[in-house]
Amino acid sequence: MEVKEIAVFGLGRMGKAVATRFSESGGQVIVIDNDQKVIDEMADKVAYAVKVDVNDIDALKSLSIGNVDVAVITLGENLEASIMAIIACKEMGVQTVYARAKDKLQGRILKKVGADIIMHPEEEMGEKIAKTLRYENLRDFINLEEGVSIIEAVIPKQWVGKTLMELNLRKKHGVNVIAIRKDEKIITNVDADKPLSVGIYVIVIGEDKKLDKLLK
Repeated sequence: MEVKEIAVFGLGRMGKAVATRFSESGGQVIVIDNDQKVIDEMADKVAYAVKVDVNDIDALKSLSIGNVDVAVITLGENLEASIMAIIACKEMGVQTVYARAKDKLQGRILKKVGADIIMHPEEEMGEKIAKTLRYENLRDFINLEEGVSIIEAVIPKQWVGKTLMELNLRKKHGVNVIAIRKDEKIITNVDADKPLSVGIYVIVIGEDKKLDKLLK
């Protein structure tokens, strides 16, 4: 599904970032918050900005946002407001709802009331920092789901001059190279027979335990 229009509930740091970047990429964005000041700040950056009491489910339903492709609930530690927003979105027919949770317990609660995808930004940031400190060749990683991630890492010295065909990472490590980065450019159509050179980063998808072994 191509996502063309989203609704963002809550304009903290995360909500603003999602709304601004999606809008800048050409998508349509509706933002909802109960703080008039942040609504005014975002008004000229998105298609529609509206002040609504996010704890009032009837007020949320009055927004008629059932046609958006995705709703993103980033209401921080306000569990009640998050629950109200999720219920309202689902009752209006929003197919996919992302919801931010401060911990795993809150995540389970939000999942129970209808959230499709739970976001744990603080936990993920902590894990990201820990992994970056542990593995000096790791540049970035994205957790896709429990136990599965995408990593970007500079190739080790022993890979220089070898091809991906020779390295055969799928057979030897159970992971897949989906792209490489060279001179800050992403190359997705990778020539598996071309020798790797110093400074190349590989972008790899796989199970976390297998990626950890690869990084070691």
